[in-house]
Amino acid sequence: MNTTQSFSSIKWKLEGDAPLWTLYFIFTILICPLVIYSSTNILGYRNNNSNELYLAKQIMFSLLGFVLVYITHKIPLEWLYKKANWVVLLAIIALVFTLFFGIKINDARRWISLGFVTVQTSDFGKIAMIVGLSATLAKFNKELENYTYKETFLKVYTIVGFIAGFTFLDNLSTTLMICFNALLIMLVSKVPKRHLLVTVLGAGLLLGTLLLFSEKITFIKRLQTWKNRVENFSAADPEESLQAERAKIAIANGSIFGKGPGNSIQKDFLPHPYSDFVFALIIEEYGIIGAGALMILYLILFFRVLYIIRQTKNLFSVYLGYGLVIMLFLQVIVNMGVCVGIFPVTGQPMPLISLGGSNYVFISITIGLLLNISKNNEKQHGSIVSLENYC
Repeated sequence: MNTTQSFSSIKWKLEGDAPLWTLYFIFTILICPLVIYSSTNILGYRNNNSNELYLAKQIMFSLLGFVLVYITHKIPLEWLYKKANWVVLLAIIALVFTLFFGIKINDARRWISLGFVTVQTSDFGKIAMIVGLSATLAKFNKELENYTYKETFLKVYTIVGFIAGFTFLDNLSTTLMICFNALLIMLVSKVPKRHLLVTVLGAGLLLGTLLLFSEKITFIKRLQTWKNRVENFSAADPEESLQAERAKIAIANGSIFGKGPGNSIQKDFLPHPYSDFVFALIIEEYGIIGAGALMILYLILFFRVLYIIRQTKNLFSVYLGYGLVIMLFLQVIVNMGVCVGIFPVTGQPMPLISLGGSNYVFISITIGLLLNISKNNEKQHGSIVSLENYC
């Protein structure tokens, strides 16, 4: 009897950082359902459904997300470290499959259907890149600073190159986020900074050239779309897109205290108030005070993860933690920036808040891995690559 109870408590208990678990539940149990219920009016109207149906779907995604958080926070990090190349290979296969056989929407193939959920494989690619790059940087830590550019390119950049390359053909905004994320991870590693500078300049020149000749490069159809977005966004007196204009109206309506939960007017006019422009809806309903409270919660999450990373005993977990939290907050910043007019429209959902699906699944995996790192800190398991080799 005692043995059974002991086994049960070890097998099923939630491990890891308690504040991080608390923040996760605040987002998924409190904030997300309120926002989804209010923002899905337009979906219900278009599809002859009710808000309750989409709320029920979101609850199902939340339950699936919790299962994924639980599973990933139990996976041995040493096993993930050893299998990192297989994770990258699986992501590349998924991305290639999507390019040829994925669901085509707006001249882009980004999704594959798994029956119960439609998955955007670039979301998997982002996590796979972080896992693969973190394992590589940890493995070659002692040699990195003495590498030639060719060695750095072959052993480090190839992982990012394959993931970003197969994402680039149909999803330029996600590609840019993948590359920027990889750059920030490598900045905290021993990769020579001169190599990073050369790579950034070369990549910027290549991208600029592609955008300049986008009309002639017809096999990358999204290039012209992005060129138009950048030109319209940077023009002195642009004709604002419908999305940007409606988002600004929603923000203006919100003022300081907002119009109250469920009282948004622009949610019936914004194309994606439950996803890409969910932050504008939050400001309209909860005002600057509500939006500020949400930003504070994200900042608490960010600094809590940084605290967890500082307690970490191995390099793989350090790079993995930095990569995951950077990915998470790049998405937050881009979503907020698009809504307030800082960035061009990119289609990035708000983590843990936007209507569930592919992004919700992989954000849940991200949270699970961060909890996994904190769990290993508590158990003082630091056997993969010692931080002594880094300092």
